Amino acid sequence: MLFFQAAGAHRYALYLDGVYAGGVAVYPDGDAFSVGLLIVPSLRGRGLGPLALGLTVRRYFTAGFSLCRDFVAPDNGPSIRMHEKAGFVPAGEAQDRRALVYELRA
Repeated sequence: MLFFQAAGAHRYALYLDGVYAGGVAVYPDGDAFSVGLLIVPSLRGRGLGPLALGLTVRRYFTAGFSLCRDFVAPDNGPSIRMHEKAGFVPAGEAQDRRALVYELRA
């Protein structure tokens, strides 16, 4: 999971049946945005990541953003699969960190 600090990030907490399940951070950048997603390890594998990613992307596309650009650690197979299943396509490697870049257009 790659989380990076950025001014202006929008942060959301995820709850499942009243219990903290993780968090989402959105990093706007012009008409694009990136999503940082963390699911509590004991709750992984229940579809919360794809659900949170899908809801977040729809919300920001509806708000007028045209591109979601995410950074995924090359050894994070579950995140790579989640992004690909959500329609993201590989867009290269980040120059400033060890990460693959995945993009989804509105």
